[in-house]
Amino acid sequence: MSSKNVKIPGLKNQEVVFTIIGTSPLVVHAFGHKAMQEILDRQGRKAKTGKKARDHNQEIIDSIHWIDRKKNITGFPAGGIKAAIVRGAFNSDEKMTQARTWFFIIPDDPVTNLVKIIGNWKPDERPVRVGNGAADIRFRPLYWPWKMDIHIEFDNDNISVEKLAVWIMKAGFGVGIGEMRPEKSSTGTYGTWKLETK
Repeated sequence: MSSKNVKIPGLKNQEVVFTIIGTSPLVVHAFGHKAMQEILDRQGRKAKTGKKARDHNQEIIDSIHWIDRKKNITGFPAGGIKAAIVRGAFNSDEKMTQARTWFFIIPDDPVTNLVKIIGNWKPDERPVRVGNGAADIRFRPLYWPWKMDIHIEFDNDNISVEKLAVWIMKAGFGVGIGEMRPEKSSTGTYGTWKLETK
Protein backbone atom coordinates (compact mmCIF):
# COMPACT_ATOMS: atom_id res chain seq x y z
CA MET A 1 0.00 0.00 0.00
CA SER A 2 1.35 3.41 -0.92
CA SER A 3 1.82 5.78 1.99
CA LYS A 4 0.12 8.56 0.07
CA ASN A 5 -3.12 6.57 0.21
CA VAL A 6 -3.07 6.30 4.02
CA LYS A 7 -5.15 8.86 5.90
CA ILE A 8 -3.76 9.58 9.35
CA PRO A 9 -6.37 11.10 11.68
CA GLY A 10 -5.23 13.89 13.96
CA LEU A 11 -5.23 13.50 17.70
CA LYS A 12 -8.19 15.09 19.42
CA ASN A 13 -6.17 16.77 22.15
CA GLN A 14 -7.57 19.77 23.97
CA GLU A 15 -6.26 22.17 26.59
CA VAL A 16 -8.08 23.43 29.63
CA VAL A 17 -7.16 25.47 32.72
CA PHE A 18 -8.45 24.57 36.18
CA THR A 19 -7.89 26.82 39.19
CA ILE A 20 -7.45 25.00 42.48
CA ILE A 21 -7.77 26.83 45.80
CA GLY A 22 -6.04 25.46 48.87
CA THR A 23 -8.34 24.29 51.66
CA SER A 24 -5.39 23.65 54.00
CA PRO A 25 -1.79 24.90 54.19
CA LEU A 26 0.74 23.65 51.64
CA VAL A 27 4.17 22.62 52.93
CA VAL A 28 6.80 21.91 50.26
CA HIS A 29 10.17 20.19 50.44
CA ALA A 30 12.45 20.44 47.45
CA PHE A 31 15.56 18.27 47.35
CA GLY A 32 18.12 20.94 48.15
CA HIS A 33 21.69 21.35 46.98
CA LYS A 34 23.08 20.53 50.43
CA ALA A 35 21.22 17.21 50.63
CA MET A 36 22.37 16.28 47.14
CA GLN A 37 25.97 17.17 47.98
CA GLU A 38 25.85 15.00 51.10
CA ILE A 39 24.77 12.02 48.99
CA LEU A 40 27.55 12.68 46.49
CA ASP A 41 30.05 12.94 49.33
CA ARG A 42 28.92 9.60 50.78
CA GLN A 43 29.10 7.93 47.38
CA GLY A 44 32.61 9.31 46.89
CA ARG A 45 33.50 8.42 50.49
CA LYS A 46 34.56 11.97 51.12
CA ALA A 47 35.78 12.44 54.68
CA LYS A 48 33.54 14.49 56.95
CA THR A 49 35.06 17.60 58.45
CA GLY A 50 32.65 17.67 61.38
CA LYS A 51 29.05 18.78 61.73
CA LYS A 52 28.25 22.44 61.32
CA ALA A 53 25.52 24.27 63.17
CA ARG A 54 22.20 24.08 61.34
CA ASP A 55 21.12 27.15 59.41
CA HIS A 56 17.35 26.97 59.78
CA ASN A 57 16.65 29.81 57.38
CA GLN A 58 18.84 28.20 54.71
CA GLU A 59 17.04 24.88 55.18
CA ILE A 60 13.79 26.65 54.37
CA ILE A 61 15.24 28.44 51.34
CA ASP A 62 16.69 25.15 50.07
CA SER A 63 13.27 23.47 50.41
CA ILE A 64 11.57 25.91 48.04
CA HIS A 65 10.94 25.03 44.39
CA TRP A 66 12.23 28.19 42.73
CA ILE A 67 11.04 29.39 39.33
CA ASP A 68 12.73 32.78 39.69
CA ARG A 69 14.42 33.45 43.00
CA LYS A 70 15.16 37.10 42.25
CA LYS A 71 11.47 37.77 41.63
CA ASN A 72 10.38 35.43 44.46
CA ILE A 73 8.37 33.26 42.06
CA THR A 74 7.96 29.72 43.36
CA GLY A 75 6.15 26.62 42.22
CA PHE A 76 5.32 22.96 42.70
CA PRO A 77 6.46 20.07 40.47
CA ALA A 78 4.01 19.35 37.64
CA GLY A 79 4.72 15.63 38.10
CA GLY A 80 3.56 15.75 41.71
CA ILE A 81 0.30 17.42 40.72
CA LYS A 82 -0.26 14.87 37.96
CA ALA A 83 0.42 11.99 40.35
CA ALA A 84 -2.24 13.35 42.71
CA ILE A 85 -4.80 13.66 39.91
CA VAL A 86 -4.02 10.13 38.67
CA ARG A 87 -4.69 8.93 42.21
CA GLY A 88 -7.94 10.89 42.08
CA ALA A 89 -8.80 9.01 38.90
CA PHE A 90 -8.14 5.72 40.71
CA ASN A 91 -10.51 6.87 43.47
CA SER A 92 -13.07 7.33 40.67
CA ASP A 93 -12.63 3.66 39.62
CA GLU A 94 -10.34 4.38 36.67
CA LYS A 95 -7.19 2.35 36.02
CA MET A 96 -4.15 4.41 36.96
CA THR A 97 -2.07 2.93 34.12
CA GLN A 98 -4.57 4.30 31.61
CA ALA A 99 -5.36 7.58 33.34
CA ARG A 100 -1.73 8.71 33.45
CA THR A 101 -1.46 8.50 29.65
CA TRP A 102 -4.62 10.48 28.95
CA PHE A 103 -3.51 13.89 30.22
CA PHE A 104 -0.41 15.98 30.90
CA ILE A 105 0.25 19.00 33.09
CA ILE A 106 1.72 21.92 31.15
CA PRO A 107 4.19 23.60 33.56
CA ASP A 108 4.44 27.37 33.86
CA ASP A 109 8.20 26.97 33.61
CA PRO A 110 9.29 24.14 31.27
CA VAL A 111 12.92 24.29 32.44
CA THR A 112 12.12 23.52 36.09
CA ASN A 113 8.85 21.70 35.25
CA LEU A 114 7.07 23.76 37.90
CA VAL A 115 3.53 25.09 38.20
CA LYS A 116 3.45 28.53 39.80
CA ILE A 117 2.09 28.77 43.33
CA ILE A 118 -0.07 31.86 43.76
CA GLY A 119 0.54 32.90 47.34
CA ASN A 120 3.33 33.76 49.74
CA TRP A 121 5.31 31.36 51.88
CA LYS A 122 6.35 31.75 55.49
CA PRO A 123 8.74 29.74 57.68
CA ASP A 124 7.29 26.69 59.38
CA GLU A 125 8.89 24.54 62.05
CA ARG A 126 7.53 21.39 63.66
CA PRO A 127 8.80 18.31 65.53
CA VAL A 128 9.05 15.04 63.60
CA ARG A 129 10.19 11.46 64.13
CA VAL A 130 13.00 10.39 61.82
CA GLY A 131 13.77 6.87 60.57
CA ASN A 132 15.42 5.63 63.76
CA GLY A 133 12.63 6.98 65.95
CA ALA A 134 14.63 9.95 67.20
CA ALA A 135 12.99 13.36 67.47
CA ASP A 136 14.03 16.23 65.22
CA ILE A 137 12.81 19.64 64.12
CA ARG A 138 12.04 20.23 60.44
CA PHE A 139 12.09 23.68 58.89
CA ARG A 140 10.04 24.09 55.71
CA PRO A 141 8.21 26.79 53.71
CA LEU A 142 4.46 26.91 54.30
CA TYR A 143 1.95 28.54 51.94
CA TRP A 144 -1.37 29.78 53.28
CA PRO A 145 -3.53 30.86 51.58
CA TRP A 146 -2.53 29.51 48.17
CA LYS A 147 -3.91 28.57 44.77
CA MET A 148 -2.68 27.39 41.35
CA ASP A 149 -3.81 27.60 37.74
CA ILE A 150 -3.38 24.09 36.36
CA HIS A 151 -2.94 23.97 32.56
CA ILE A 152 -3.82 20.51 31.24
CA GLU A 153 -3.59 18.92 27.80
CA PHE A 154 -5.83 15.88 27.53
CA ASP A 155 -6.92 13.19 25.08
CA ASN A 156 -10.50 14.07 24.19
CA ASP A 157 -11.06 10.58 22.76
CA ASN A 158 -10.80 9.04 26.22
CA ILE A 159 -11.75 11.68 28.78
CA SER A 160 -13.85 14.81 28.99
CA VAL A 161 -13.39 18.10 30.80
CA GLU A 162 -16.09 17.02 33.22
CA LYS A 163 -14.30 13.77 34.07
CA LEU A 164 -11.02 15.62 34.56
CA ALA A 165 -12.78 18.00 36.94
CA VAL A 166 -14.05 15.07 39.01
CA TRP A 167 -10.54 13.57 39.21
CA ILE A 168 -9.11 16.91 40.33
CA MET A 169 -11.79 17.32 43.00
CA LYS A 170 -11.20 13.76 44.27
CA ALA A 171 -7.46 14.44 44.38
CA GLY A 172 -7.93 17.69 46.24
CA PHE A 173 -10.16 16.12 48.87
CA GLY A 174 -8.40 12.86 49.69
CA VAL A 175 -4.91 12.85 48.12
CA GLY A 176 -3.31 16.29 48.32
CA ILE A 177 0.22 17.43 47.50
CA GLY A 178 3.31 18.32 49.50
CA GLU A 179 4.26 17.31 53.03
CA MET A 180 1.73 15.84 55.49
CA ARG A 181 -0.85 15.23 52.78
CA PRO A 182 -3.77 12.81 53.37
CA GLU A 183 -2.44 10.22 50.90
CA LYS A 184 0.76 9.69 52.92
CA SER A 185 -0.51 9.91 56.48
CA SER A 186 -3.60 8.81 58.38
CA THR A 187 -3.47 12.16 60.19
CA GLY A 188 -2.37 14.24 57.18
CA THR A 189 -4.55 17.22 56.41
CA TYR A 190 -2.24 19.52 54.48
CA GLY A 191 -1.99 20.21 50.75
CA THR A 192 -5.70 19.76 50.02
CA TRP A 193 -7.76 21.92 47.68
CA LYS A 194 -11.12 22.61 46.09
CA LEU A 195 -11.88 23.41 42.49
CA GLU A 196 -12.74 27.02 41.75
CA THR A 197 -16.11 27.34 40.10
CA LYS A 198 -17.22 30.37 38.14
